[in-house]
Amino acid sequence: MSIRSIIGSYVYDSRGNPTIEVNLNCDHGTFRASVPSGASTGVHEALVLRNKDNFEWDGKGVTRATRAINEVIAPQLIKSGLDVTDQAGIDHLTIELNGTVNQASLGANAIKGRVAVDAAPSAYSKKFDNNFKYNINFKRNNSTPKWLSGEELSNLFNKLITRYPFVSVEDPFAEDGWSSWKKYYATLDHSKLQRISKAVKLKTADTLLLKINQIGRLSETLRLAKLAYDSGWGVQVSHRSGETEDTFIAVLAVGLRTGQLKDYAMARSEKVRKYNQLLRIERELGPTRSQYASQEFHFPKNL
Repeated sequence: MSIRSIIGSYVYDSRGNPTIEVNLNCDHGTFRASVPSGASTGVHEALVLRNKDNFEWDGKGVTRATRAINEVIAPQLIKSGLDVTDQAGIDHLTIELNGTVNQASLGANAIKGRVAVDAAPSAYSKKFDNNFKYNINFKRNNSTPKWLSGEELSNLFNKLITRYPFVSVEDPFAEDGWSSWKKYYATLDHSKLQRISKAVKLKTADTLLLKINQIGRLSETLRLAKLAYDSGWGVQVSHRSGETEDTFIAVLAVGLRTGQLKDYAMARSEKVRKYNQLLRIERELGPTRSQYASQEFHFPKNL
């Protein structure tokens, strides 16, 4: 199935910010995808290309990214003659076009667009020498700080877990606070092969939080999931705070048999669409091919 045309444009995400939408035409018809983005971004994740023009959308416009799609990515993909299902080949070509590890040149939003308890520690952590300390009293920039070490914060989490029925803890420590991660066995964010390999080696986590736009490429996303499974981890596919109406993460969660999909409550249409897509997939598969993981949600692929 050769690619006939690719057109990049913009739509609005759930926060009212512009984001990328791509229409791809091939032998089997026209397909559409849109790209979410997160409010908090780590230093290790793929970069979103924004205009940074404060006169339009407070600098959050994406016309630079759409121009990269229409003028750079699309012509080269069509010229290559790659099959639309050759995800690895498409990813390899876009990496060559981009020329950077974190997709800073063309932008992760342009590249991707081609086809529980969240502690969010990066917002309130500070590095002292080689150790991180955490301000648990942070509300505003002028708040009186109350600093805790990684060990003290770990003890606080353990008290909360004892008191309340937590299932998992996401991002309890700063993304580079490896010593705290190692002492505290939880989930690890910023999905990159190198970082996940390090986390496996150090035994710092037991679940991969899979955010496609942090990685930037679908083929690497699949490799990350395989690495997690091969290491005895669970996998949780995640949304972003700036979501779109695209339902692919629901399809990915089922396809990878993750048993876990992180999405907001069913309060807004862009969130409800993911849950509705799960229902459609369940009906399409039928009772003999779909199974509710229940208490086995952490390792449903073994069911």
